[in-house]
Amino acid sequence: MSDFKSNARPSPDPLILPIPDSLKAIFAPFRDPLATEEQLPEILSAIQARYGYLPERHLRYLTREFPITLSRVYKVAFAEEGKYTFDPPGKHRLGICLGPYCSQRNSEAIVHAVSKSLDLEPEDTTPDGQLSLQIMYCAGHCRQGPILMADDEAHFESNPERACRIAGKLRGTEGE
Repeated sequence: MSDFKSNARPSPDPLILPIPDSLKAIFAPFRDPLATEEQLPEILSAIQARYGYLPERHLRYLTREFPITLSRVYKVAFAEEGKYTFDPPGKHRLGICLGPYCSQRNSEAIVHAVSKSLDLEPEDTTPDGQLSLQIMYCAGHCRQGPILMADDEAHFESNPERACRIAGKLRGTEGE
């Protein structure tokens, strides 16, 4: 038997702690226990809209507050392929529209160029956490496509070179 004694305290289970107020506000409109299963996609969308992704801790809070299992939460989230993300987004986001009109105007080439310049796959975040490359399926400005969304700023009639410049600015590596 070892005489080793650790001075480290185990961290408290986050579910013992009270639910954050921001999460309580998300849960508030969904208090009908009979409708919880049906409302799960709406609840997940609300969590992701607020936090930019689905933090596991918040999904566990969801199972504590509503009569639903964690496995069911993940099943619903994974069924909506590409709709939800479980990784925190980068500090900045670059969205590239691949809707029908933007695709006709070569937005796939933009995705390829930016992916190559950042050494990053679509729907991923740079290792330094600075930039997430996201795919959108309609930015709503079809006649001005291809559309890029750099954080909350729209860029119209984009091309690969311009997109790579914008990505470099967002990441803070422009001109490197």
